Amino acid sequence: ETNFTYALEYEYKFNPKFGAGLIYERTENAHHGDGVTLKIAALYYHPVSSFRLGIGYGEEKVGGEIQHTEELYRVVASYDYHFENFSVAPTLAFDFIDGETATVFGLGFIKPF
Repeated sequence: ETNFTYALEYEYKFNPKFGAGLIYERTENAHHGDGVTLKIAALYYHPVSSFRLGIGYGEEKVGGEIQHTEELYRVVASYDYHFENFSVAPTLAFDFIDGETATVFGLGFIKPF
């Protein structure tokens, strides 16, 4: 099953190698139109300046008539392509939820401040 997802993510970098962040992600049509919301806290490692590896823990909340919440674990990798005032980051994530694995491909637009 393929669905369009939008998200908002924030990362605070402790130093050039390590950071921590929060992710809010929404998929309107997942679970047969019931919609899914993810909330994740993550830790990141930057082995080189443009490459990021991360692990996260959070929840998946399924909407609809029978709402429920599941624990979620995420493993993620991304690479930043830097331009003058912003970056673009193709991202690959694996979400582990209730014994299943969801593969997430994304494209992040980054504005550092």
